[in-house]
Amino acid sequence: MVILLKILRSVFFSMSIESYEIFVKILTATKMVNGFELLMNYNWYRETTSLKTYLHNIEKEMNLDTQLFQRKILNSQKDYLEYISK
Repeated sequence: MVILLKILRSVFFSMSIESYEIFVKILTATKMVNGFELLMNYNWYRETTSLKTYLHNIEKEMNLDTQLFQRKILNSQKDYLEYISK
C-alpha cells in the first residue's frame, strides 16, 4: 500500500498545468469520482497513456458539463473562491 501511495503522490505532483486543469474540471463537475480513484485507475494505463490523455478521455466519456467551471474560472477570484467553498 505504501508503494501505491508513493506512485500516486509522484503522479499528482508531476502532472502538468493542463493535466491539473482537466483533473480539477472532472472533480468539480461530478461527485461520482474522487481524485484518489482517478489517480489509482491511471496507474493501470501509465505505461501506455499520458496522464493528460487519460484525464481527457475520462472527461469525454463522462460527458461532463464543464461550462459552469469555465465561467467561474474566467470571473474574478472572489467569485471562484465562493464557488469552491460551497
